[in-house]
Amino acid sequence: MSSVGGDADGAAAAEAGGAAAECAAGSGLNVVAARNRELEREVETLRGQLAAAGHTPVDCVPLDVAEANLRDAVRRLMEGDAGGGGGGDNAEREIERWDRAVRAHPDFAARERAARDAWQREHRAPNARALRATRALVPADVSASSAQSMIDRGLPRALARRVWAKKALWLARIHVDDIRKVHVADLQVTTTNTANSSFVTRSVARERSQS
Repeated sequence: MSSVGGDADGAAAAEAGGAAAECAAGSGLNVVAARNRELEREVETLRGQLAAAGHTPVDCVPLDVAEANLRDAVRRLMEGDAGGGGGGDNAEREIERWDRAVRAHPDFAARERAARDAWQREHRAPNARALRATRALVPADVSASSAQSMIDRGLPRALARRVWAKKALWLARIHVDDIRKVHVADLQVTTTNTANSSFVTRSVARERSQS
């Protein structure tokens, strides 16, 4: 009898334990469900704020879907232009829509950041050599100089004029803390690679990577 009673007690304890586990699991699921509902309300609130400000919220879809839709919109725009049809305007709106979705996607930002970091690692040595060579040609006080003053100090005329005209070269002599203070739009205009050699581009890339 005692063994039977013990078995019964063990079964009851196991059943109670199982019930407690199910209760805990159910409680956890309720917490997750409540959090999901809260996040959905936050998303709807943000969408309403964007709409009130005159902005259209981006589509929340997987990155590969957004990129596929963007490529499809580009294709339709090209076909519309080539055929002279009326679908061009709609395709252009779709391009803008999916371009915003792609650029706002966190996976896109992560991928771009990873590609940038990989490029910096791969080109660190040649970029550093280019920066050292550029600094040898650009006076330390270039921002307080003029083309004529650089010529007077012995810099060849053509080089002095190029250094003065190409503000991107000045970054080789500006401290990284000062570069950080420059507005990104001004920095992009200043460091545009138009008419810059790959050597200059490397030196600028090296200096910008430090900031």
